[in-house]
Amino acid sequence: MLLMLFCFGCADAWAQDSLATKTVPSAPTIDLPLPWKEGGVLRYQMEQLQSKQSAKARQKSIATSITELRTRRSDKSGYEVHWVSRDSTHETLEGDASLDAILKPALKKMEAEPLMVVLSADGTYERVRNIDQLSARMREVMAPVMVEALGAGLKASGSELSDAQAKEAKEKAQAMLDTYLDNITSPKVLESMATKQARNIAFFNAGGLEDGASYELETELENPTGGPNFPAKLTYGLWVSKDDPEDVFIEWTSTIDPVKGASALMETVNRLFGEDLKLMDLKNLPETVSIKDTGLMLVHRTTGMVEMYEDERTTKFGDASNYERNRMRLLDAGHGHEWKVDP
Repeated sequence: MLLMLFCFGCADAWAQDSLATKTVPSAPTIDLPLPWKEGGVLRYQMEQLQSKQSAKARQKSIATSITELRTRRSDKSGYEVHWVSRDSTHETLEGDASLDAILKPALKKMEAEPLMVVLSADGTYERVRNIDQLSARMREVMAPVMVEALGAGLKASGSELSDAQAKEAKEKAQAMLDTYLDNITSPKVLESMATKQARNIAFFNAGGLEDGASYELETELENPTGGPNFPAKLTYGLWVSKDDPEDVFIEWTSTIDPVKGASALMETVNRLFGEDLKLMDLKNLPETVSIKDTGLMLVHRTTGMVEMYEDERTTKFGDASNYERNRMRLLDAGHGHEWKVDP
């Protein structure tokens, strides 16, 4: 699961004590039970679709796995749920496919590493108990992968450079890679990336919202690099299915302030790759960025089990655009729900 999420983005970590504004008249409140029963196992089919496009290139890939959510502790103090994956795959659908062969052995190495998510008594997210161990293991696994990827990239461009230029390019790229790897596998950044789905589920899973109501919240998305947070507007709502009262849907949309978000994004990239590399020349970059997140959960009203989950992020910065979609579908205990097939 961890390698499937190894793509940096500001975390969907909203302030859970902030006050939201409700925009419709009062309706019945829907409370949902928490599904975390000690010894229980929820098995999900996972999928992550990514596409990146610029004026020069386009890349699209899909990663899949089977992930089990195993409740190891359930008591008055809270819960501990281990996210454990197997049968991980990565396939390039468009663009350079060399990464597939590089990632395959790394995916297998990380499958044995559980993500130990600690939740409070009311089900809200607290932390990852083993994040330090995961950080060390991720760096160990990813270092040779990134070195190999770097070598392939330098080899592809080497014919256009003199020996001296090639040496300088290699040294600069290696320094950038080392800095990036140190930052991206740091406990705080890794936790932010790896817990996106766990945080979203924890934020909404207990319900407590009015059926059919719409809520709006001025908040911030956490910046795990220590740079400025991303000011955002979050809207969300819950409704009970008219076709089946056991199905409860929860939707949300988050948009970043385009100007403050651009400044935060530029500083974040500089922090990840190293300030001394000066990757971001402010004079030549757009003054605004578009980052939009949407999400949907289908929850079984009686058990509180999330049967279907989806989050999407669309980012546009100048002529570059990125799209990421994560999906989860409950197996075994689910009620036969299926995601629509992509065209």
